Amino acid sequence: SNPFFSAIHRGIEEIARARGVVTFAGSSDEEPERERELIDALLARRVDGLIIAPTATERIQLLRDVAAGLALTFVDRPPVSIDADCVLSDNRGGAERAVTHLILQGHHRIGFLGDRPGVYTASERLAGYRAALARAGILEDQALVRHPRHRAMDAYALTCELMRSPDAPTALFTSQNLITVEALRALHDLGHQTEVALVGFDDVPLAEAIEPAVTVVAQDARELGRQAAQ
Repeated sequence: SNPFFSAIHRGIEEIARARGVVTFAGSSDEEPERERELIDALLARRVDGLIIAPTATERIQLLRDVAAGLALTFVDRPPVSIDADCVLSDNRGGAERAVTHLILQGHHRIGFLGDRPGVYTASERLAGYRAALARAGILEDQALVRHPRHRAMDAYALTCELMRSPDAPTALFTSQNLITVEALRALHDLGHQTEVALVGFDDVPLAEAIEPAVTVVAQDARELGRQAAQ
């Protein structure tokens, strides 16, 4: 359901199809147990390789399958306990550049809306946010840091909460595409879309068609998939 992972899969499929390889896809929904079931189901069908965007944990048992000839690559997030190839974006560097852009525009109270801290990409982007503030000599205000639940279910409410606080931020860094969509919806509903600056991590559909247009740190999700497949 996340366009980012759909684009990764498209990149994988492009490379696989050109080589006569059929791809199977499944969604873990960020649930370790569901991930385990999917991996077991695919291995039972004797697939030649796996590309995994892992949850916070992954299965050390995969080492047995790798020793037996299974090709294994991780994408978007590194493995925790397995030494394997992995294709990543520079999450920390991208986030630092995004927040630095806001600082250079004169903002010092910058809100952070990011995925759960246990997710690798979320923790790296939060680290980039903090690094940009530290480099500019700005003290971090924990009241400006919020972590919406999975799939940004409460990102809209958290954005409204931030903007209605007595010392509201003048800018937002939204560190995931689905969170960006909900934050934008909240800013428009509150009438703050031209008053509050926003930079998002990951491109969002119709970002250029929104008024005002949305500034984003755009990953090349399809290329992540292509590299992982190669």
